[in-house]
Amino acid sequence: MADFEPFFELKNQYRESCPVLLQSGALYREESTVSAEAEEIETAEATLPAEQEEAASPRTFLRLAFRNIDPRAVTSVYVDIHIFDKATNELAVVRDRRYLVPILGRDAVFGADEEIDVDDAAYSFSVAIKKVQFEGEDVFWNGSASLLFENLPEQAKIADVMEDEDLRAQYQRDFTEMAEDKEAAAQFAPQEYKDLWMCACGE
Repeated sequence: MADFEPFFELKNQYRESCPVLLQSGALYREESTVSAEAEEIETAEATLPAEQEEAASPRTFLRLAFRNIDPRAVTSVYVDIHIFDKATNELAVVRDRRYLVPILGRDAVFGADEEIDVDDAAYSFSVAIKKVQFEGEDVFWNGSASLLFENLPEQAKIADVMEDEDLRAQYQRDFTEMAEDKEAAAQFAPQEYKDLWMCACGE
């Protein structure tokens, strides 16, 4: 999978009660790359072969990455994706896009390898998670396509809210002792947002 620079991004989007976080989403445009040989042919005013003409067309696509923040294992996620042009007119809606998940537990990230082709006029998008299915028959969470996600607030860094270096060092030692992961570090001020608890380690 080739890497491209996104021209529109969403990060850490959440809606209250949803067991899955939209960790990231991005729009990409794969510009045409005509080979030197093809350029020479064009210069000679010759007609490009059909396959070279097709390859020269730009391709616009998006990728979404989701993160399970529920203790239950996720097996599938259904989303609606609203595509907008530069003037924020809705170009299209990708409805009930299904992401199949190989039974992933808490904190697992999935979906980033899938590419969704969209109109070349696409300039931005929004995402609504409609349904999350968990391991086990008929166990799922239902959302609403009309309730789009919001950006999670950025956590304040410990250094910005606790200026005393000695106090900050003691706080970080105490946090490490209490943390299940002894490699975790207290980099942020703990924070509550709706029904989420955002840890000092950033989780």
